[in-house]
Amino acid sequence: MIYRLLVMSFLLVTLTSCSSERTLKLLIVGSSTVKGNDIMIRPLVFDEKWKVPVGSLGCCWKESGAQSGAWDKLFPKKVAVQWHDESQSRLYSAEVKIDHKRGEEIARNLPPYTVISSGRIEKQPKPKLIVGFGENGEVTVWISNASSEMNKTGRILVELGSGQATWEHFDPY
Repeated sequence: MIYRLLVMSFLLVTLTSCSSERTLKLLIVGSSTVKGNDIMIRPLVFDEKWKVPVGSLGCCWKESGAQSGAWDKLFPKKVAVQWHDESQSRLYSAEVKIDHKRGEEIARNLPPYTVISSGRIEKQPKPKLIVGFGENGEVTVWISNASSEMNKTGRILVELGSGQATWEHFDPY
């Protein structure tokens, strides 16, 4: 009986201490939209626990604009967001599931990239989680090793989730 209790205790401690979920020291969160799609975004809310500010966006698809840092966080499993597009008189709302296991694995093993103009190699890039907003309520979440392709080679951009927002009419005046 005591032997079984000891073995079960050992297994419980081993399983709980080897949890695959560990916090990331730093995760850069950025947002993007199609050039010319001027929108105002409320804070991005991750896992209903933490958020980052965004604000006004008008550019650049698949790039990490409007960046904020998040320290000592678990890689998120979902993002919830609201934004409005005055040109369409629409208030959009979306919640997108994120492939957090794949995202965490990529974030912990990001490949280096090279800055073309200087030849400098960024050997330890910071993970960039990018939330993109399409012109008709599409939302896409990517992870990357660099903010954009501009002046870089070796940038990766991996889609971790996507979804379609719902919307309602609003009068901005």
